[in-house]
Formats: sequence, C-alpha cells, structure tokens
Amino acid sequence: MFVVLSLLSQAMAAPISHYDPAIHDLYQYDATVTKADPATPVAYNTSAIPDGYDFTGVNVRDRRFNNRSPHVSSSTDINDYNSGYVAIVMVSPQHALVSAHYIDAVPSQMNAVEFMADDGHKVVLEGVSSDIVGPDLKLITFSEPLPEDAGIAVYSKFIDYATLPVSGMVFGVDSQGRMLPRRAVHYWEPYNEEWSFVHTPFGPITDHLGVIFSGDSGTPLFIADYTGQNYFLGTAYDSDRKIGPEVVANINALTALSGYSVEQVDYPYAPVDFDLDGRVTSADLSLLLGAWGTSDETADVNGDGVVDGGDFGVFLGYW
Repeated sequence: MFVVLSLLSQAMAAPISHYDPAIHDLYQYDATVTKADPATPVAYNTSAIPDGYDFTGVNVRDRRFNNRSPHVSSSTDINDYNSGYVAIVMVSPQHALVSAHYIDAVPSQMNAVEFMADDGHKVVLEGVSSDIVGPDLKLITFSEPLPEDAGIAVYSKFIDYATLPVSGMVFGVDSQGRMLPRRAVHYWEPYNEEWSFVHTPFGPITDHLGVIFSGDSGTPLFIADYTGQNYFLGTAYDSDRKIGPEVVANINALTALSGYSVEQVDYPYAPVDFDLDGRVTSADLSLLLGAWGTSDETADVNGDGVVDGGDFGVFLGYW
C-alpha cells in the first residue's frame, strides 16, 4: 500500500551543480536528448532508485529542451531546462492529482497519460474530466481504471505535514525525470542537493540547489517509512496545492462515484526511532544505551519493565 499527502510544487526545474545521470536519473532513455528530438523513458534506472521507493504512480514524461532556467547561462545542457510536461500522480485506480493552473492551460496533457511499471511495460490512461478539489489542485478522472495487474502505484493516503520527521529524507521527481534528494528541515543543507521544504520552502539560490521558474508546475515529493511504504508528500512551495481535510473531502466526493476513497494519516515511526527523525540510526542506539538498566517506558520497547538485551534485540530488528 502506498500513501499520499499533497501534490505539486511551484513550477520547477532544478539545475544540479554535480548532476550525474547514473545517480540522479530515474529512467533509462531510448536516445540522447537533443534540441531537435526528445528522449523517451524505456526503463527504470534501478541501480539509482533508493531502497524502498516506488515512483511508478508518477506519469512518465519525455525529456526535452523546453524552458531554460533564468539562473543559468548554458543553452546546451539539458540539466538547465525543464521539459514542459506537468506531473500527474495516481491517487486511486481511476483518479490522479494535477496542478490546476497548468492542466487548465494545456488540457491536452491529460488526454493520454502514460505510466510505466517496474518491468518497463507502459499503461496509458485517457483523462475524461478534471475537477477542482483545492485552490490550485485538480482531480483527473480517467475513462477506465488501471488494470489490476498493471504494477502501477496508487497513493491513496495523505500524510499530515505536522507529523513528518524533522530531517527525514525525501525525494522529488522533476519534469526531466531526475530524483532530487531533500530533507524536511528548518535550514538549508549544504550537500547532496538537499534543501528544506517544511519551514523554509524558498531561499537563496546556491549552486547545489534547485531553482523555481515557470514551465512545468510539478515536482512530486516522496518519503518511505521504516517498512518501505511510500508516502507521496507534495511540497510546501505553494499552499494552494497542499492537502487538508477540506481537500480530502472534495476528492472523496468525486472518487466515491467510482467506489474509491482517500484519507489523511499521521506519519508512522518505528518503535525504536527514539529521536523521531524517520530513521533508525546510531543516534537512537545511543538513546537506548543511555536508558540501559532503567525502566524508561520509551526505551523499554518489549514492555518487560527494564531496558536490557531484550530491547536491544528488538532494536536490531529495525536497524
């Protein structure tokens, strides 16, 4: 089961200072993109996809030279362009979320929406309507649901942003099919193209950060929990595309017509994630050892009244 929170970022392309296709590209392509010809995804770059992540519920978009970032000078590097294709993300077998202002400007982009399963086979869905569910958020209804064996992720649960782990790693998938790591923190990260999206959604442009400019309106964000379950987060760039109870109710009023529903949930933490950062690491081990021999209820994860080797065994199971 996969889960979802909100949808799309401000229009975005993200020149990466140390862009490496082997690391950042979500897909393998049928050709090298040129100014004259786009490149089409034909398979996943499986060696680069982080463990536990599933991006198959995001529509597959050709890589192409469209709008160039005003923050860069190169006119030949695809890393400095967006593709001009909007992100469309499945939230039920027959429905998807999309940026309203973009799909209203280019409604033809929902006519034949293509998704690709892990094994490389593609599924094309025909959008027949789009309805407002938030200030800048629309729900697309497709003519038919996904086949049961399609192998395409459906993100039908939404996470409350307030419950996200501070410093938890998230991954965005931009319009050029690049995976961009970020952290849910309150400050700018200096390495690995990571930056804040919770309380500092937009800040100084430096050479390791993505930049925002007009042209694609959609970089979905994802986070995986300790079980490997994926959560679709969206971003905090634009509150018009965040999802709350009212938006969930609006979505359900439409999806219920086809027998589907979505819901908002809290982010689930591992029982031994004592510092609530979304990861089980040596920091949590230090907290466990610091409570050794006591009856600390938080560290006594097996509930036997004392923090000891039994709790350490439970801890190792989540490492």
